[in-house]
Amino acid sequence: MNKDIIQQFLIESVVITSFGGALAIGFSFGVQYLVNRAEIAGMTGTDPLAMYVTTSVMITAITVTFLVGILAGILPAKRAANLKPIDALRFE
Repeated sequence: MNKDIIQQFLIESVVITSFGGALAIGFSFGVQYLVNRAEIAGMTGTDPLAMYVTTSVMITAITVTFLVGILAGILPAKRAANLKPIDALRFE
């Protein structure tokens, strides 16, 4: 039974942090678009402010997001596993 409670808390933590990571990646693409479209007075030729979001950066961001989700979920999961199941689900 304790295993099920720990698993539920960890899955919830990873899902929430994954949504946050996906929003952060989307935000970075938005900032990249705005910076690349910005016209700065006096700049000619190639744009020195050009931004690119690489695949390795996205993979690193997703990996860190999962790790943070797991680490942030371990303590509450262990604490909840020591409670009665109904109290663990009600506990915030």
